[in-house]
Amino acid sequence: MATKFSEITATDMRAAMIDSQLRTNDVVDAAVVGAMAVVPREAHVPAHLASVAYMDRAIALGHGRALNAPLVTGRMLVAAAIRPGQRVLLIGSATGYTAALLVRLGAEVHVVAVLVHVQRQKRRGAGEVAGVVGGPGVDQLAVARRPGQQHPARAAAQRLAHG
Repeated sequence: MATKFSEITATDMRAAMIDSQLRTNDVVDAAVVGAMAVVPREAHVPAHLASVAYMDRAIALGHGRALNAPLVTGRMLVAAAIRPGQRVLLIGSATGYTAALLVRLGAEVHVVAVLVHVQRQKRRGAGEVAGVVGGPGVDQLAVARRPGQQHPARAAAQRLAHG
């Protein structure tokens, strides 16, 4: 009999991910492990994938997008050596999980990605689209240009999130 996915289960799975996937593979940076211990990975996948959010594999999200395996994300964050207050430009946010981790590490995060619903709009001939997307703690923004419309010569940067 299948059990219902719950917060207790998610907390247990998050702890198991840290102990069996991260620490055993030398992802031991206290800040990175601490961020991955509190940011709910299951909140960054579609509900039907929440029960597999902590598996040691990438999660296919459709439309050519995937959420990296936890070990890959942990290694990238360790290699990036993020310090509080640093500005980070994240290209292609998938679900916003990495952006949420970066915010938890104290970074000022700017995320550039094409939103799936905006991609569909573009295919219908709505114009060129550039999107900015995030997850919990990161605002969402999409910027579109209709055919024939001029882009401004200079556009102000949007501050999306801060730690």
